[in-house]
Amino acid sequence: MRVVFFLEQAPVELKRLVEFLNKQMGSVEVLLVEARQFTTNGVRIVVPTLFGFTEQIREMKRKLASEREGQAVAVDWDGFEANARQKGSSEDQIAGMRKLYEACGRLQADLTWGRGTILGSFSPRWRSTAVKAAPFTVYANGKLELHFAQFHSSQVAEDFVTTLADSAIQGGLQFPKDYMTAWSTCYPSDWLPRVDSFIKALEIATSKIPTGVADPR
Repeated sequence: MRVVFFLEQAPVELKRLVEFLNKQMGSVEVLLVEARQFTTNGVRIVVPTLFGFTEQIREMKRKLASEREGQAVAVDWDGFEANARQKGSSEDQIAGMRKLYEACGRLQADLTWGRGTILGSFSPRWRSTAVKAAPFTVYANGKLELHFAQFHSSQVAEDFVTTLADSAIQGGLQFPKDYMTAWSTCYPSDWLPRVDSFIKALEIATSKIPTGVADPR
């Protein structure tokens, strides 16, 4: 539903009310159009101004609509980046996540987007590891979730995550103690300052995956 107030000059109280209603009603757009009129040389000029629908409110309503409809908040990089900003990730952090995202593409990963309606995520998977799971997931708030515990089903899979972890640690990253036996989380300050080292470790690990491994699909 959309409610529009149209008048020549709106009082300050009405402008505040429109802003308040927009913040309180997620499914209703409340707009105020102020049409100021001026006359010059016998010509009347109407100058409309829109109040009450800022970019912040627009993003809030988009988010609420996604939550109601059960739609994923990010199904591509643009949606992920917008969600990352909305979740408070800094420009440097977003740039680091983009580096990893692009590196996964170069390394021929199958990228999947999370189904979260509040927090976006992406996960890369290499079919040649013969594991259906992704070794890690990156969330829009900057968290890196490690899934190495799911890579013990074959020697190929175990060698992949072991090489990835060892190379990353040699590059200066620090992982939780149980990173090989349970799902574990690295916070933005843990890994994003060393994202280049993580990418290098990923390059080393993927280069050692043998060809001809059955695709688990």
